Amino acid sequence: MRNRVRNIAQYLYHWGGHAAALDLSEQAWNSWRAIFGEDNPETPLMGQWLCLMYRAVGRFDDAAQLVTGLRETYERAAPGEDEDTWRDALEALQLEAAVRRTQGSFAIGAELDKIAYERAVGAFSDDDPFTLVVTHNLGVSLRLMGHFRQALELDQRTYELKLRLFGGDNRRSIITQARAGLGHRIGPRRPRPPRR
Repeated sequence: MRNRVRNIAQYLYHWGGHAAALDLSEQAWNSWRAIFGEDNPETPLMGQWLCLMYRAVGRFDDAAQLVTGLRETYERAAPGEDEDTWRDALEALQLEAAVRRTQGSFAIGAELDKIAYERAVGAFSDDDPFTLVVTHNLGVSLRLMGHFRQALELDQRTYELKLRLFGGDNRRSIITQARAGLGHRIGPRRPRPPRR
């Protein structure tokens, strides 16, 4: 049932009912914490969605406060062997990195993305689809920190893995290909020869 509530909130958001989605998400978050507690597995998932909602509607301070609490919840629960719990905890870590980037704290965001990347590679592998999403976020942080060469190398390696896993026509591969081939100018531009 709680999964359905989260799905309805997501549906409302994606179809333009942002205020209704935010209201439902806040009500669910507050109710679930009171009834089931913050450490119940479904509660932090709703918190992650609410945090995304806060970012989407520009409530960045609320997002920052919520994501800090979520990280503490996952650290208390310390993921065991369950792969889904690991993914949830890493998604919360990535969400915190995104919130910090939104606040302009690029170094903190980059450090959190690096931690998430190292944990994802250790828990899954570097060619796991989930790890590739984490790798994308690390590339974003590296570019924001001005580490363009390192980001480019990461994007090129990620593209090769995505090509092998998804093929060249897949949206995920195309996005990484565009990032690896465009927008990464290292050093001065070379002038083009004049057209004749």
